[in-house]
Amino acid sequence: MLDQDLHSGQGFATLVDADSGVREESCFLESSRGAIFGVTYVPPQPRGAVLICSPILGEFLVNYRREVVLARSLARAGVAVQRFHYLGTGHSSGDEGALTLESMIEDAGTALKRLRERVQTGSVGFLGTRWGALIAASCAAGTKGAPLVFWQPVVQAERFAREAIRARVMRRLRKHQGTKTSEQAEVAELLDKGWLDVLGYRLDRRLYASGLGRSLQELLTDATGPALVLDFGRRAEPALEYRRLAEEMRARGLELAARNVPDEAPVWFSAHPSQGKTPAIDVTTTWLLAAFTRETAS
Repeated sequence: MLDQDLHSGQGFATLVDADSGVREESCFLESSRGAIFGVTYVPPQPRGAVLICSPILGEFLVNYRREVVLARSLARAGVAVQRFHYLGTGHSSGDEGALTLESMIEDAGTALKRLRERVQTGSVGFLGTRWGALIAASCAAGTKGAPLVFWQPVVQAERFAREAIRARVMRRLRKHQGTKTSEQAEVAELLDKGWLDVLGYRLDRRLYASGLGRSLQELLTDATGPALVLDFGRRAEPALEYRRLAEEMRARGLELAARNVPDEAPVWFSAHPSQGKTPAIDVTTTWLLAAFTRETAS
């Protein structure tokens, strides 16, 4: 079924769930740099809205299904959701080599505008997975009291690239026994060549450079709403870096909690991409509903 988008003048494909009345509207959002693919999930009576900021490279595909299921779970509970693909990724137009932290923040702003135009609610929250946590934190800075959820977030942007490079080094060592290589040599090749193939995905010099010196703590400086960090695995508590992040943010006055969920990690080294409804989705849906309810009551 094809409807007409009265806000942007573009057509969009609409799927309506007969049981819940939720509308899934897929369209391309025009920006100054190209067309951004997005899907808006609109319940009959929205009680809040959430922008989902996806991870990148291999983690984009590993976590894709889980984010779709989360969006539908939230929409059935009365929370509108906006998913989107950064320019240069997924179904969006653009060159993957042009992907940077700044370009993704800009794309998220375009998607957020679409969500605000489509759903008239003052309560907007953000969810970011891995690298997407950096994008979500940046977007939340302009929305007072916005609830934030981070799925196994990248705390230091540069560390994400170095972990990817380390995986490339280990793969080469296993494949070519005795080959001498190092993380430093791989970084030097990245800077000289302009990009590296990391487990079948392109890590570009511009993306690497855009993350140098950037951190989740920095991007959370102006956040004012409650925040939840979910680590994934069978451990009794979250990883040390997330516990430290929570302590640091609470010391700054930000209400941030960290907890662990027994779920498949959203990283590209996972054995299998996420399928169906998982513990992280249940925890996230419950937490966001409580956050929106508390915001409405205050």
